[in-house]
Amino acid sequence: MKALAPKMWGWCRLGPPCALRSPRASPRRGFLQQPRCHQRPGAPAGLRAALRGRSQQSPAPGHHHQPAVPGCPRRDGRPGGSLPPAVSAPRHCHQRPHHVPRDLAVRRGVQKGSPKGSSPPPPRLYAFVNERLFSKPTYASFIRLLDNYQRATGREEEVTAEELREQDTFLREVMKTELMKKLFAFLHQKSECGAWEERGRRVSLPQLLFPCLPPRSALPADRYGSEQEFLEDLKEMWFGLYSRGNGEKDSSGFEHVFSGEIKKGQVSGFHNWIRFYLLEKQGLVNYYSHNYNGPWDSYPDVLGLQFSWDGFYKEVGSAFIGCSPEFEFGVYTLCFIARPGRACHLSLGGHSISIQTYTWTKSTYGPGKKYIATAYVISP
Repeated sequence: MKALAPKMWGWCRLGPPCALRSPRASPRRGFLQQPRCHQRPGAPAGLRAALRGRSQQSPAPGHHHQPAVPGCPRRDGRPGGSLPPAVSAPRHCHQRPHHVPRDLAVRRGVQKGSPKGSSPPPPRLYAFVNERLFSKPTYASFIRLLDNYQRATGREEEVTAEELREQDTFLREVMKTELMKKLFAFLHQKSECGAWEERGRRVSLPQLLFPCLPPRSALPADRYGSEQEFLEDLKEMWFGLYSRGNGEKDSSGFEHVFSGEIKKGQVSGFHNWIRFYLLEKQGLVNYYSHNYNGPWDSYPDVLGLQFSWDGFYKEVGSAFIGCSPEFEFGVYTLCFIARPGRACHLSLGGHSISIQTYTWTKSTYGPGKKYIATAYVISP
């Protein structure tokens, strides 16, 4: 049986599947995967404006042929397996033909183990970024958030009224995107089990940008009653403050994942390509090396790299390269809700990839409501 799924990376065909491991488990190995992109004849270049159909792919060996739905056992009585294929739209991860620079170009640089005590760092990671991207509402509102934080843990964050407005603006802008609307629609669905069981056969959901989740995710069929409720929860889980130090409210999921922190003399978090580019442009980030360099030369991409931030070192970090803020925000949110504290396995355009999230366990913002501690794409 072939499972239907909308295309995750637009018209990019990704390379062969790789074994996926957490960078924490293997700190000296990274992942640079550049998918081959092929432009359809007559199709507009650059960012794509709409979904274009669905792709078909065979299930991995050993997978059962029936879809897993929240709270619904398979018709053969077996428990649900890993997440079925997930999706995106072409606009969410910008791309370029592999032979012509468009919106983004990354220098291949060097591939080595550790830069400590070695020669000076190579040239900047980013050879070119089309900064017109940053005028788009989701990019612009995202960038305004990045300088709102004290990077050192142990220092109380002072959130101003202007910064609160900037958080609200970003959330409003991402919720205007098709991807986030589809995510809310998925979480808002009611009686999905009944809908599938009534049909009595495998079902594809072409209108959804996200997969149905297996029973063990413990995700209720109707998690949010309204979009406003969803927005309020997003604000708390991502921007709510908690303490990584000695009681000071010094951190949040958004700060850790997208802006980055300094903890015990080392870079912590910092999993965003836009943040990296902006700091590298200011001379505050030095890229040292990547730990894997695939044969691809187009984007979007996944990068495992070593770098320093204003003198503080990151042994290995991982990030999507060339994806929009709403894509990263949406995928991390999905995986945090569906697979908190575990690897969240997705199929993006036919290529297996995993997201790791962790919950903050020392404090909550309501009954059963937990903050995001971290989220990142796993590199081998």
